[in-house]
Amino acid sequence: MSDHPTLARFVIGFEPDGVSDADGMPVYREVTKIVLSRPPYLEVSRVADDTDIDLYSDAYKVFQKEQAGLKKNEVDGYPLALWPAISASDLQSCLVREVYTVEQLAKLALRGQEVPPQIVEIAKRAKRMIELQKQTGRHEARATELEGQIAALREQNNEFRAQIEAANTLIATLKTRAAA
Repeated sequence: MSDHPTLARFVIGFEPDGVSDADGMPVYREVTKIVLSRPPYLEVSRVADDTDIDLYSDAYKVFQKEQAGLKKNEVDGYPLALWPAISASDLQSCLVREVYTVEQLAKLALRGQEVPPQIVEIAKRAKRMIELQKQTGRHEARATELEGQIAALREQNNEFRAQIEAANTLIATLKTRAAA
């Protein structure tokens, strides 16, 4: 036997659940699986039961926090799971700490809480993104204002061209009368 302890993690998996009557394709159901690993070569994956949950309760709590972060729809803010700037390992570290949105991660940078250095860097990026997002609204308002000014100036320009053309026509008429 190996001197290494057994590592347990829970994952979402799928198990066959019959065949569809409509098209004859297999139907699967979502299940919670446990992956038991004992380095360097042994890894077993199977459907988790209540004894696994009791035996590996800490790993199951981590799994529940991860699933809450990945499926949480009622949290206000941009979901961290959809943010492309975060790696899978950093996402998992945040979900274990019950940080589910970019806004919560940005607040984490301000708190100075005990977190790994890579999470502090990601939290600083989240804070900068929030600040940039706030500035974006101001830039859009300024762009809209400038577009309005440009439209007004174009209208004035067209009026001035019409006046100049009328003046040139009058000058040409007066020149022909003066020459005659």
